[in-house]
Amino acid sequence: GVAREATRADFAGLILFEEVGKPLRMFNPPGSPPIPLRMRSRGFLAWVLAKKEPLFIHDIREDGSTEPPVIWPGEESPVPVHGLLLKLGIRSLAAVPVMQGGNVTAILTLHSRRPRNFEGQERLLSTLVPQIAVTLDNAFLYEKTKEEEQRWRHLFDESPVSLWVKDFSKVKAKLDSLRERGVVDLRVHLREHPELVEECLGVLEVVEVNRATLRLFRASNLRELVSQFGKIIPPQEISLLREQLQAIWEGRQEFEGVGMNRTLAGEALHIRLRWRVFPGHERDYGRVLVSLVDITPLVEAQRKVESYAEKLASLHRTVQKLQRYHTEGEVCQAAVQGAAEILNFSLCAIALVREDRLVPVAWTGDVQPQAMPRGHGLAWRTVEEGRSFWGNVGELPGAAPVDERIKSALSVPIGKLGNLQAVAFEPNAFSEEDVRLAEILADHLREELQRVRLERELREQSIRDPLTGLYNRRYLTECLEQELRRAKRYQHPFAVMIVDLDHFKEINDRYGHLQGDQVLKEVATLIRQTVRESDLVFRYGGDEFVILFPETNGKSKVVAQRLRRALRRWWKGYGLEGPPLG
Repeated sequence: GVAREATRADFAGLILFEEVGKPLRMFNPPGSPPIPLRMRSRGFLAWVLAKKEPLFIHDIREDGSTEPPVIWPGEESPVPVHGLLLKLGIRSLAAVPVMQGGNVTAILTLHSRRPRNFEGQERLLSTLVPQIAVTLDNAFLYEKTKEEEQRWRHLFDESPVSLWVKDFSKVKAKLDSLRERGVVDLRVHLREHPELVEECLGVLEVVEVNRATLRLFRASNLRELVSQFGKIIPPQEISLLREQLQAIWEGRQEFEGVGMNRTLAGEALHIRLRWRVFPGHERDYGRVLVSLVDITPLVEAQRKVESYAEKLASLHRTVQKLQRYHTEGEVCQAAVQGAAEILNFSLCAIALVREDRLVPVAWTGDVQPQAMPRGHGLAWRTVEEGRSFWGNVGELPGAAPVDERIKSALSVPIGKLGNLQAVAFEPNAFSEEDVRLAEILADHLREELQRVRLERELREQSIRDPLTGLYNRRYLTECLEQELRRAKRYQHPFAVMIVDLDHFKEINDRYGHLQGDQVLKEVATLIRQTVRESDLVFRYGGDEFVILFPETNGKSKVVAQRLRRALRRWWKGYGLEGPPLG
């Protein structure tokens, strides 16, 4: 059940094997498909038994082929999928061997109706399998205890699982007295009298424990463990004990639950606890065999998976934000803020290629990034090689920190457009997970930058006159509306000059329309060279031009005179007399 939930599989099962590799028993949770215990001699399970390696099939196709194909050593044809799996709609599966003493004693099977369901979950399953092995040991221990009582002591002491023999008789007596006094609902009573849980803990007796228990809880002997029992189950972590009291109240002979304990050194232990009442003690609970399995690695792995999924969801939301912006600066600033918030990159920068330089356009933190000439530094190497670099700065090629406090760095390419860098003042600050998430963000950032540049190019085409390169008449209307609003709001004057070429028809008649077009281009260039950089020049239509002077302060007349003189000199070059402007 844990494996199925952790991997989001549709079905999970566990097949036990004899020493010779013959299937012995199959455990399938309720609702699992009726997969037969009989094993094909050249099937997937036989392959796992022979290779003693996990098998991950990411896609099962309708024709029975798989990705990747499963091929026996020395054979060429891949192993086809069992027809039952196709009938059940299984699209991906995982089969992981449970090893004991160098032999495969069980195989954990996971099936999913989704393709690639188990891709990237190898590490999680490698954490689960040892726990399964321990759990199997525990199950076998129970059976052997019943069958061979004389071997119980040896198995108890040598078991790798933490085992306890506890005496719950005084706890049972206390609960019986509550029932005699008229208590009907123990849960309600415990809410009203929470101190009862600690009272029961005080009368619970530990009869004996095995070596694995002493190792697990960092105790040298049973006396030390019992004398400091309060450290193992501190008051804030007694919820599991409350559930055990409820089980005794209901007369259950077995119990299973998950909770928290602590070692004598104060270290947190996530545990899976099981207990069973010894035969002959069903009424008084005088002897109860308890097993504890340390599931701390599994819990931590699950937390990492959940954290990674949460970061991916947050990253998706950040990408959606990027799609709302329409300038490179806005997109990059949103990206570095997302990196800082989601990936905890407190010192992060985005630089874009500008001709032969990488120029920072957005950053977070108090370290000022610097522009880098082509071919210099880690940033350029990242862009040119198209791959990520991360680690301590002393080990990174071309790393030249701008601050001596920087100890580690991460550099990710944004395609050929630039790079995303993060730095930290601590060594070994970045993990492979950080790299994967940063690369996902960089890929989306590249797409959004390409979109912004395409939008800018299309807008430039829509507001430019194709002949002269000046702004067109439609954009003039937009700019006039903006300047009118600015003038009213800030009380700043602006001026508009309309330029009309006189005698332009003579040029068309004398030299032809191609030369006329050239004249219009030259006039456009001359006007741009004459006005200020902040002034806007438009081709209104034909031989008419408009110049918009924002915040002119009376200087437009000076510009008009200068423009008239420049055009007169240029006009004479075509052998025409008289003023060229109207």
